Amino acid sequence: MTLLQLIGGLVFVLISVVIGKKGQKQWRLKNTFNQEPAPIRSLTDGMTGVVIKGTINANKTVSQLFTDYENPVLNSWTVRSGSGSDKSIRSSGFEVVNFELSDGNDSVSIDPQFWISKHSSEEKAFFELSSSSDYISIDGSNTKHTSRRGKLPEHLYEYVKEQDPSYQNLTKNKRLKKAQSKRKRKRFESQMLTDGDEVYVYGNTEVRQGDVNIIGTEKTPLIITNKSPKDFNRSYFFSFLLSTIASLFAFGIGAVLIITTGLF
Repeated sequence: MTLLQLIGGLVFVLISVVIGKKGQKQWRLKNTFNQEPAPIRSLTDGMTGVVIKGTINANKTVSQLFTDYENPVLNSWTVRSGSGSDKSIRSSGFEVVNFELSDGNDSVSIDPQFWISKHSSEEKAFFELSSSSDYISIDGSNTKHTSRRGKLPEHLYEYVKEQDPSYQNLTKNKRLKKAQSKRKRKRFESQMLTDGDEVYVYGNTEVRQGDVNIIGTEKTPLIITNKSPKDFNRSYFFSFLLSTIASLFAFGIGAVLIITTGLF
């Protein structure tokens, strides 16, 4: 019993450390947009942690899933199944292309592809979209887009398979196959940034072939958001508070378990 108690205490301490590191990251991010946006014409090579504000000019676009939204440069999507409290994520991802940002006088190239190529999937998603972003939700219960047994409409299913090849293998697992039933209908949720949207961008500058690009690095993530600076900073501040409380709580439980073993 004492050994199990000790192991349990060490596990809680380890959990505390992991949550604490997440809190440190959130603390850094909450100060991202405290500075005023810099005029694009003032950008030079080698600047770090700059903030700019402007309107998206789309040179390329991601897959045109929905004709209602013209020239999307970002599609952040999620596939969920079930409903209410039983709703769970089956797959998620995003598709993004490089684009230009204009402040009315000058423009600068935004290069999320460079950031994505250098980082793992867990570190890619630095696209903070507000609830007022272009948004669409489609599921098997919607008669306009309905598909038998609550599955995704065919064009969305093919899109998800292309973006996440593992998704097509879900039905090979018996438990997951059951989740494909009409009682567990699929829902495809998507948020987009499109040509003409106003966004804030945070990152480093790099001059390539005479043009300034905004990129992300290991120390300075590339962040693209259509939230106001106040909303962005506030969301990470509250996330930091929750992480701190959870970390202290886990550490407290771990410390009590370890101390009460009587081994220390």
